[in-house]
Amino acid sequence: MKSAKNTTILIVDDESPILQALRIRLEHARYEVIAARDVATACQLARENVPDIALLDVNLPGGTGFELADKLDRLSQKTIYKVFISASRNKENHDRAWKCGAVAYLEKPFSTDQLFDALTEIDERRFSLPDAFA
Repeated sequence: MKSAKNTTILIVDDESPILQALRIRLEHARYEVIAARDVATACQLARENVPDIALLDVNLPGGTGFELADKLDRLSQKTIYKVFISASRNKENHDRAWKCGAVAYLEKPFSTDQLFDALTEIDERRFSLPDAFA
């Protein structure tokens, strides 16, 4: 399996404490991290460095995580794996996340274990097919 240091994660959350906590945890695990607090900044950063994974809050300044997910899908031919994070327990949000291609939906507050379980699942998806042909 590839190393986390070869994986870029875009974090988009308008709450600074959550954004910073996620950044610290992910950088400690050797992920490359780019972070934004709104949809416009996230789009610009993603254009400059297309991420492998996007952690998307549902409610964001300038739009929603769902709208951002659609923009990310149009940004690159590369698959960007999406994990939605939200304090909302609204079933409609869960359903919309899955329709946007979410791999996981984490409800705030979530544990570090839940986050890394989702990232492990993504890594297994990302690297299993190429390994089959190696």
